[in-house]
Amino acid sequence: MNGLRALPHLALWRWLGRLALLLTVVVCLVPMPASPIPIEGSDKLEHALGWLLITLWYAQLAATPRALLARACGFVALGAAIELAQSLTWWRSADPFDLLANVCGVALGVVIGLTPIGAILARLDRRR
Repeated sequence: MNGLRALPHLALWRWLGRLALLLTVVVCLVPMPASPIPIEGSDKLEHALGWLLITLWYAQLAATPRALLARACGFVALGAAIELAQSLTWWRSADPFDLLANVCGVALGVVIGLTPIGAILARLDRRR
């Protein structure tokens, strides 16, 4: 089944993951007000944390390391596409360091996702 775990509520978990991806794309592409507390480089942490969380979510759904790696590659490609799309707008700008932060977040998500942490949702979902 596309490398996904056989979870009782898989459709719900997939829907929530897709919603997270959609929200990520929207937040990355719409005009945003300036941060009220500008801290140099803090947006890189936001990029890394965002992609880490998305990757960890999908690690919960992936049945095999190969399935997780395939999704991770997709997340990196999506992050690159978002940066490209930002370069085409006048209100956002592309930054190769944002993409690097995205990749770091995805990579860390894969590493953590391959530990027992990557199966927390499966354990919780089966208890219900």
